[in-house]
Amino acid sequence: DDKITVAAGKLKDNWIATSGFEGWSVLDKNSGAALTITPVKGLNLTGAAIIDYCINDEKKDDLNGYAFLGGAKYKTETFAASVSGAGYGLFTADFKYTGIKDVVISAEGKYETADGREKLGGQELLTDVWVQYSGIENLTLGVLSFQYFNTTTVKDDNDFIITVTPAAAYQVNKVVRLSLEGTYT
Repeated sequence: DDKITVAAGKLKDNWIATSGFEGWSVLDKNSGAALTITPVKGLNLTGAAIIDYCINDEKKDDLNGYAFLGGAKYKTETFAASVSGAGYGLFTADFKYTGIKDVVISAEGKYETADGREKLGGQELLTDVWVQYSGIENLTLGVLSFQYFNTTTVKDDNDFIITVTPAAAYQVNKVVRLSLEGTYT
């Protein structure tokens, strides 16, 4: 009855990825094995061992603390929330609300530890907020904002960058859709 799921190989995260604009995952596109338990409808509890970050200096697999990860996600018709963490240095969390007709509100984030930044080449903390409204026929309006904290692309410590992207899309017919967006950094 889909209470226990076991997957192995190159993994696609169908269990604990964030539900926001980016859909971040500690598990997706990594190689290994995962076990997901679904004790009640909508709740996934996942644990996994991956090998992608477990090569030691002698170029051999070393299933150290980098290999293990886990997370939980709960999803209903009106909201979704998740939290997950990986030993290789990546943590994700999100909350998405769809309880208002034609409105999506989402906030998600990912945090990379010092080891994680070295392996993933990213930054300390990246968050995004997404709001979308589609209650006018053929028209979708939205805004997406990213907040970058202490990115590796900036040499100074404690830097902060924000982007705001308002967008509009109009579905002219089944084939043609016009859209306009711009980003302020």
